Amino acid sequence: MAVLMAKKKKKDDKLRGSQRSLTSPGIVSVSRRYDLEITENPIRDPRISRELIELNQWCYEVVHALDMAASDTFASDDGDDQGWVVAKTLDDEETPVNPEVFAIAEDIRLRKQNFSTYMIGGDRLKKALRWALGKGECFLELGIEREGLSANKSKDFGVAKTLYLPTFEMFRKETDQGELIGFEQRKYVSESDPDYFFEPYKICHIRHEPDFLYGRSLWLASLDAWADVKQAFDNLIRASNDLGVSPTLHIMPGISTEQERIYERELEIRRKSGIITDHILSYPGQDIRKMTNFNSDLTGLVDTLLQCRYKLIIPGFPTYFFPGLESKGGTKELSRSPDRRYSRMRYGWCQLLSGAIKQVIDTEIILRKGLDFYAENARNKYRILWPEWSESIDGMSGGEVEDTDSDLTDEETNKQPVKKININQND
Repeated sequence: MAVLMAKKKKKDDKLRGSQRSLTSPGIVSVSRRYDLEITENPIRDPRISRELIELNQWCYEVVHALDMAASDTFASDDGDDQGWVVAKTLDDEETPVNPEVFAIAEDIRLRKQNFSTYMIGGDRLKKALRWALGKGECFLELGIEREGLSANKSKDFGVAKTLYLPTFEMFRKETDQGELIGFEQRKYVSESDPDYFFEPYKICHIRHEPDFLYGRSLWLASLDAWADVKQAFDNLIRASNDLGVSPTLHIMPGISTEQERIYERELEIRRKSGIITDHILSYPGQDIRKMTNFNSDLTGLVDTLLQCRYKLIIPGFPTYFFPGLESKGGTKELSRSPDRRYSRMRYGWCQLLSGAIKQVIDTEIILRKGLDFYAENARNKYRILWPEWSESIDGMSGGEVEDTDSDLTDEETNKQPVKKININQND
């Protein structure tokens, strides 16, 4: 990527992708796409993609888990909006980062593309994390423009903007040997004429647990469970409606067909006038009563629905995050392994985002200072730090906890120090 950027002709490389889906089924007027929040129309692997989009938008367990993951990754004790920061020293905590590298990295961290939106800093990458975990990946386009910071026009370029692109309209292009060629945004599966093509340095491809070209959603293996949840919920609603409405029996032995019609017309007129509070028995032997339902137990259907919902909880997420699915183990269980596993998962999410952050910073350094300066002073020579994170619930903390502490009491566990989170991902 760095060599390609160095050889590329110097010119503005502004945003050119579309954040809106290129195809919007059901919308007659194309201009209406700009007024509505339309879920993207998946092109790549549409069957699975549609299920993942539905899961990310409508499944309570998934939506809540993604919100918690994004909030916990960026949360800090003092509630600021700075998100990640750049360390002033290397791993040894003594060697300082090159001053120019640090200054450029800080400029990127604080840069805004408009009055309210950070370019890559702050909480700009919250959505990237939600998409990467929920959909498997996120594509972020970099807009490279003149900055007006240098008298040398050939070095007066920088990353000015970022743009989220529809996940399932994006295609990653590689050779058979694994060399990245670029990215395409298409409204058709055919690759003969892509709508937009992007050079490798133009896209931050944030992939969660990639198998080959693309990432893997945390809930990819839970699509069958989501189908079971929908079926179990429909069954429960249908059974509840059947039990909640007891039919009224009008018993009138020996009446003629004409008398039956008159009675039905009068009853219909009374229903339209409001709630019927009383009836007059007009015929010999007439009786009016409610039908008794002898099978009013919904326990089996409720248990089935709960079991299906449990399948949507990703291992590592404490069940107390999800109302109605709390673990019966209580405090003792939550103060041991689940909190530590969730803490380690958060470290992995920080590392996932750090790769994208370093790509943007590296791009800015190469554009400003050149490839030789980057190779000598910046490549793997700065670190990304994330906010300290802790929870006061049952000893849950963001600090790394050694397995040797597993015999501590709850009170002693809560007193363990929270360590600084240091993510140093090598390129």
